Amino acid sequence: MYETRKLDNHSVKIMLLIALLPTVLLFLGSQTKEQTLQVGVLRAQRIEVTLDGEVVATIKGFKSADGRRGLSITSPQNRLMLTIVLTDYGGVVTVYDKQQTPIAGVGASPEGGSIVIKNKKGEIVGAFFTTKREGLLRINNSQGRRIIELRSNPADYQGGDIVVCYNGGEVAHLGAFRKGGIISIFDVLGRKIFSVP
Repeated sequence: MYETRKLDNHSVKIMLLIALLPTVLLFLGSQTKEQTLQVGVLRAQRIEVTLDGEVVATIKGFKSADGRRGLSITSPQNRLMLTIVLTDYGGVVTVYDKQQTPIAGVGASPEGGSIVIKNKKGEIVGAFFTTKREGLLRINNSQGRRIIELRSNPADYQGGDIVVCYNGGEVAHLGAFRKGGIISIFDVLGRKIFSVP
């Protein structure tokens, strides 16, 4: 005679893990450049992530207005918390606050990667990114205009530059070149009024 017992979720998960373990080990052991063994594919419109029986997040696929595909993670209250979007250069991860305003992002670009921080209005107040030949750190004011920039010197890319701005325009510059350092001061129209050497 067989004994019938009711199993709790924890027991079912352990039994499922034990049942799948040989297949997973076979899959991991058979990975070569020439062949790949596909164990299974999970297809779902949405995935609910639970902890102690309560839903803590929901993962869904979506297609953006410009046709890009990605994943969104929402809270139990259906507030958007994070998106991952596939782009031509890689991916972009965006983090949202309680009001669902995008406040931070990490992404791939044609030149490399970038990190962007935004205020509650969604304006960029800080960014670290790559250009064709340099890394660049930029701090903006509350209106999104740059106020400080740290970068490689665009003249020879061997030294560094510190640029101080007013209303987005460069007013002071401290740089390092092959021949030494340089300090330049500009008026609000961008005209140089002082320079050493």
